[in-house]
Amino acid sequence: GEGGVVAEVAAGSIAEALGIKPGDVVVAVGDQRLRDVIDYRFAIAEERIELLVRAANGEETIFEIEKNPDEDLGIEFTEPLFDRLRTCNNKCPFCFLTQMPKGFRKTLYLKDDDYRLSFLYSNFVTFTNLSEADWERIEQQRLSPMPISVHAPDPFWRAVMLGKKELPDVREQIRRLGAMGIEVHTQIVACPGANDGEVLRQSIED
Repeated sequence: GEGGVVAEVAAGSIAEALGIKPGDVVVAVGDQRLRDVIDYRFAIAEERIELLVRAANGEETIFEIEKNPDEDLGIEFTEPLFDRLRTCNNKCPFCFLTQMPKGFRKTLYLKDDDYRLSFLYSNFVTFTNLSEADWERIEQQRLSPMPISVHAPDPFWRAVMLGKKELPDVREQIRRLGAMGIEVHTQIVACPGANDGEVLRQSIED
């Protein structure tokens, strides 16, 4: 969480007026160290902000900015995440990544299961690697909607479909999100002989 690397600065923007350039690093907004672009967007939605920027030569500058809360600074980042990607710790029998042929670029084999990318790009995640701090952040920053791969809400069949025994109850997780006011989108990957038939009917009913 050392901040985000600037990729582009919009012409005529606040960032351009401040002299921020591609290659600079936006480290923090006020006391908020930035873990990803979500933190950044959440933190700049104020009338007055302090922006800590580290230049390519290592020099750090704090810019004091007054603006409309909805006004963007005009900064695009090289990556949406400024810290480590949350990877998948499941062993789903249908996982297309484990069925990929060898020899392609490494990024094609990366098993992403990061709820932040789920919020940003609507890709589905399993909610099996969240800490209590993650839950608090989802509620605080109102990260909605949240797409979740359910596959089967029944604990036994969900364990089969995710390839591991110790799993949180996804029904309780969805209820918790609902209590926070977070909209949930769900998906089921139906595999013949496993979570189809009666299991699928029960999943849809749940």
